Amino acid sequence: MSRSALLSLDRAVERRALLSYAAAAAGVLTPRLRAVVRAGPEAIVFAYDHHPGATLARLLPGRPMPS
Repeated sequence: MSRSALLSLDRAVERRALLSYAAAAAGVLTPRLRAVVRAGPEAIVFAYDHHPGATLARLLPGRPMPS
C-alpha cells in the first residue's frame, strides 16, 4: 500500500470522526463516537454508543425495503 493511500484513509477517518462530533455539537440526536481503531492496513472500526430503537421494517410493516 502506498503512503498516499494511507494518508487518504487517515483523512477519511478524521473527516468521519469530526463530522460525528460536529453533528453532536449542533444538537443532532446521534450516537456518541467512543473509539476509532485501526483493524488492519486498510480497515478502521468506529465504535458508537448503542441506542435501541425501531427498525424501518418494524415501523413500516408490509412495505418492501431496499436491499
